Amino acid sequence: VIRMNEQLQGSLPEICGEPFRAWEAGLLVGVVRSRAARTPVRGARVSIAAGDGIARSTVSNENGVYVLCNVPVGPAVPITISLADGTVERTDAEIRTGTASWYDLPVGPRRR
Repeated sequence: VIRMNEQLQGSLPEICGEPFRAWEAGLLVGVVRSRAARTPVRGARVSIAAGDGIARSTVSNENGVYVLCNVPVGPAVPITISLADGTVERTDAEIRTGTASWYDLPVGPRRR
């Protein structure tokens, strides 16, 4: 059974706040998680610099869920995760045109 977050239960224009451009962009969703405890991280800023010069950015909700719409496509799209404590991490994601890609993003130090 897959539990969907309430934020993801709606049409793409409702979720995105703008029409989804499936012919040129992708959808990136996932959960920001603490690397040590694997618990969801609330309030993490997830950002992507789009090729059109407009940055896509969102903040993870109370369940760590983030949604980025109309993100650039490519085999290694750079994602930046920023936490309130100043921690900044970067990773890459493969985004394909017209698809939804799920990437959980681990942040913070590893468990010792």
